[in-house]
Amino acid sequence: MTPQRPRQVKEARRVALVTGGGVRLGRAIALALGRAGMDVAVGYHRSARAARG
Repeated sequence: MTPQRPRQVKEARRVALVTGGGVRLGRAIALALGRAGMDVAVGYHRSARAARG
């Protein structure tokens, strides 16, 4: 049996989905996760302008 070479594994991307991320607490969480280097998707109900930041 031939030994197998270890496969190279790409580093996983860190992605967060924040619902209610357009205003107040959800927005603060989304911004903090973004500053921590995560890709952040923001779900919002009322204010697209607030969600864009």
